[in-house]
Amino acid sequence: MELLGKMVKEIFTYSDIILYWDIQDKKSKDEQYYVYFNGKLINKSHKTHVTIRNIIDKSADVEIYTDDARKVLFYKKSFTMKEKPHFIDVTAEPYSAIGDGKTINTIAIQRAIDDCKENEAVFIPKGVYLTGALFLHSDMELYIDDDAILQGTENPNDYLPKIWTRYEGIERECYSSMLNIGNINNRNEISCKNILIHGGGKILGGGRQLAENVVSVEKERLKDYIDSLAREEISSINEKVIAGRSRPRLINVSCAENIVMDNVEFGNGACWNIHMIYSKNVTTCNCSIYSLNVWNGDGWNPDSSTDCTLFNCDFCTGDDCVAIKSGKNPEGNTIAKPCSNIRVFDCRSENGHGISIGSEISGGISDVYIWDCIINKSQIGCNIKATKKRGGYIKNIHISNCCFASLNIGLVPYNDDGISAPSAPYFSEIYFENITFRGEVLAYSKQEINKTTAINITGFDDEHKISNVQFKNILLDNGHSSESQIFGLQSVENLSIINLNAR
Repeated sequence: MELLGKMVKEIFTYSDIILYWDIQDKKSKDEQYYVYFNGKLINKSHKTHVTIRNIIDKSADVEIYTDDARKVLFYKKSFTMKEKPHFIDVTAEPYSAIGDGKTINTIAIQRAIDDCKENEAVFIPKGVYLTGALFLHSDMELYIDDDAILQGTENPNDYLPKIWTRYEGIERECYSSMLNIGNINNRNEISCKNILIHGGGKILGGGRQLAENVVSVEKERLKDYIDSLAREEISSINEKVIAGRSRPRLINVSCAENIVMDNVEFGNGACWNIHMIYSKNVTTCNCSIYSLNVWNGDGWNPDSSTDCTLFNCDFCTGDDCVAIKSGKNPEGNTIAKPCSNIRVFDCRSENGHGISIGSEISGGISDVYIWDCIINKSQIGCNIKATKKRGGYIKNIHISNCCFASLNIGLVPYNDDGISAPSAPYFSEIYFENITFRGEVLAYSKQEINKTTAINITGFDDEHKISNVQFKNILLDNGHSSESQIFGLQSVENLSIINLNAR
């Protein structure tokens, strides 16, 4: 019997198996998958992933069919489960970390990380463990147990030394992140690989208070520079923005490969939460990410990275839930590292701007696949964006089987500093199929819902139009009223619409 799911990807540990596959492997959006584990039906779903946890047996047989009669085999494999790694308990000697929510444990936990070898795992047991910046290394696990919280402090000094990283498309010096994986000292080489972060617990940053504390310190340090900008009468000067550019991420993944984050609650980074720079094969699944009261509180940001995958995650963020980026002019045009082969599926939002592609696109963005996402509770929904000065491109974007608050493609007026690229960006080959656009968005206060343009596409000018956009099986429907829906177009060419409905 021929297997239909030839490209199923596998992640497995000593106790869990995670399988996922592309939307292209589905015959239809409603196709069901019947999952059998050791001969017993354990799951039936239309979703393109399955997670099997707490496996006790050494051997595990997994079969997936697309019919309940078990005649059409999609996937089959016998697994020999890995040996349980040796757990390095951070509370044991010689580390002696204390999970009382008061003791600073940075030195103790870092020592356990440094001691962790291949086939070992740093184990964070029940408790709240305060820490500053931690630095992971290749071939290790970090296991955050249920009811365990790795909690970042609110003191900027706990995130020193500063590291070279990238923020808002520009390489710059920033405070070390709470978790640091790899470095960008040589952006053309992998500096770290093979790390698993999992366990069911929480990794939380210092949040807005840490952000405010960093801004306070950096305003004083940069006082002469900020004053010089004011003397030059630059109208866009904003002390908080400038001072805040060095805030630490929650997790910074730089020039790294084969990184998995599974079954963890992430939150309250001082700005972006999970940021991948010049990296490849980073997978985040079965997680939640929140940062509701943090400005620039993005959730998951692949930046000039490839083969990154996000699925079965929930977002409640203070900015973009997902933001796909590739650098900012002019530096991003010169580095020219694209972001490509990005997959986002079965994700949901409770707050945040939604899923964004851009606005930092100077290195180019291509081959993005988004499906089975419910992003109607958001301030925007789906936002494919850049300024005219940015340069670069966005192409080959495929979005299907989703619900969004609204859609914006094209020109945005913000984040427009920097020397202009030689030519305007181009957006092309953007495809939507089986999508509902609500035509209403959450207010930034999250206390009311506002009507908006359901679909808005605005090119850069008549010489730089958005081109080759296709809509198929589209519904404009807010679900509760009969108000007219709005579809706005400007500087667009080769737009095709197949089966558009409005309620």
